[in-house]
Amino acid sequence: MKTAAKNQVQKLALRQVCGSLQPFSRSNPVRLFTKYSQKCCFKLSDILDKKGEIRDGHVILGFTKDGTHLISYSLVIDTRLELPQPVYTYTLHWWRFQYSKPLFKVQSATLFYDQPISHALHLIVSQSPDEKQVIVWGRGPTSKEEQTCRCYVTVCAAPPNKPCDKCKAYSNKPCHEHSYSAHIMYDSLPPYPVFLPSICLQIPGTVFFNSGDSLIAFKCVPCVNDFEVENAIHEFKNSHQLPGDLSGHGPSEVEEIPTIQKQMVSDDNNDTDCINLREGNKEDVDYGNGDEPCKTKKDSICELESLTTGLIIEQHDKNRNRTPPLVPSVSPRSSLMPSPNTSPMSSFGTILSTTESRLSCDSLTTYSYRKFTTPCDVQDNSFDTSDETVEVPALVMHGTQELESVIYSEHKGPNSSSGPSILVCQALLDMEQCISELIASNEDLYHRYKSLRDYDCQFLGVCEDTGDVIVMVKILMFAKPTRSSLSDGLQVSPSPLLQQTGFVFSWNVWNGTLQTLYCLETQDHPQGKSLSRSESTVEYARSLRQGTTVPVGFSSQVRVFSNYTVFTEKSLKYLLHPFLPIIIIL
Repeated sequence: MKTAAKNQVQKLALRQVCGSLQPFSRSNPVRLFTKYSQKCCFKLSDILDKKGEIRDGHVILGFTKDGTHLISYSLVIDTRLELPQPVYTYTLHWWRFQYSKPLFKVQSATLFYDQPISHALHLIVSQSPDEKQVIVWGRGPTSKEEQTCRCYVTVCAAPPNKPCDKCKAYSNKPCHEHSYSAHIMYDSLPPYPVFLPSICLQIPGTVFFNSGDSLIAFKCVPCVNDFEVENAIHEFKNSHQLPGDLSGHGPSEVEEIPTIQKQMVSDDNNDTDCINLREGNKEDVDYGNGDEPCKTKKDSICELESLTTGLIIEQHDKNRNRTPPLVPSVSPRSSLMPSPNTSPMSSFGTILSTTESRLSCDSLTTYSYRKFTTPCDVQDNSFDTSDETVEVPALVMHGTQELESVIYSEHKGPNSSSGPSILVCQALLDMEQCISELIASNEDLYHRYKSLRDYDCQFLGVCEDTGDVIVMVKILMFAKPTRSSLSDGLQVSPSPLLQQTGFVFSWNVWNGTLQTLYCLETQDHPQGKSLSRSESTVEYARSLRQGTTVPVGFSSQVRVFSNYTVFTEKSLKYLLHPFLPIIIIL
């Protein structure tokens, strides 16, 4: 008995320190409890909710990190004849779990709100390490004609175990901090990188996405007044600089917080002029820094798309086209809705040089800010107090047309308040421009580089303390041969060679700077083959991560669920509680 208790304590200590019950990465998996008492085994049919809603096509995903809720999702397919194609609607549900008591729903959230989804999605549901947010990522089928894959994201507040003081002030209704969701959509390019929760959620409150041609940092911050909005913007950009960081700014040289202005685009497709609304007056076009108005629709297509999303783009270089940012829509719901510092990877033979090159590339990072006001009063019919369930209201904030938003301005004092609001912050790094800067920083590649054929980038790690994102990019390029041939005493320009190389670099989200860490070895590549077909960059990135993984405790881990069993036509047999000897038989 004493030995069993000791083993149990050792298991708990091992999981708290290393985040897993496996002492080594290649050791056999170990369960926290080898045997479960019959009293702690429940059939799902015995603890169903009183209304039996969970029987109606719900897919059970598992327990939340704290073990107080079960998460499920439901799918409703609208096949009305007047619709051009079926419409898929996903809804996420939280069920309160109590020992030997029926489940009851405490909240539900409509996923990917107002997005025309006409096919089943592969879902990845993850909890942030601080358990304050739930991120749902969905990906549809690949379009062979357009070579794109549409990805959908919903970032929503997680339900609290107990109502906070603000929720109690609203007569037990959820406050704005526990009643918001942001719905995002973006197109992923080949080889269609997937969402990696264990890496992309390491900075609290910030979510990272890899669309193939750009890297995106997305953050939703609930704010009470304009003073909190100002602090949130300052925290997202340039507030974490150290005296010796890459941007060269000292503590007293922090860039001023940009003014967020209300902008919109005319709905008339024939009108090529942009509209800038500032204090209710129409003025000349003023996007980004406002130095130069756009003249034609052809020249300003990127800026028009950016303004259509309802985000204000802070462009440091007005002559450089940007990749359009994410398409966010923040909806107030009436529902309650590891940070290892990546060490050098010098043990791999394909890494050619380890010379650090610091690049001043703040202009490559586009910062966007948008504040959405949330109504203080929510309709009573959106709450169901009988079973303590909170449903989602049909209210979504889309840009400037459906949103009466009070935009933050630096002319307002910190004491002025426009009420509760949700601030959306975004940082976007264009990969093609980033590759150009990386090649220019390498003397050998700079003189031999001709043109870019293909590339693939993958996340390697994120450092929470410094805000650095470690990225590996493999490049397929046409380059000059190392030696030129001579003919009749005249130097002949030889045909360019198709070669493969790459970089491991860091991107600081808080100041936009880049730093080259390693340059991969340059090798000849077979003609006519793309980078994704010749070598799996995903597998190579995984091997780099495994070689530099730092164990993290259970409290810093990300809880991840998936609906892969739906597509494989297999079902889970049971669900294990995260830390109690409780098992639910499905």
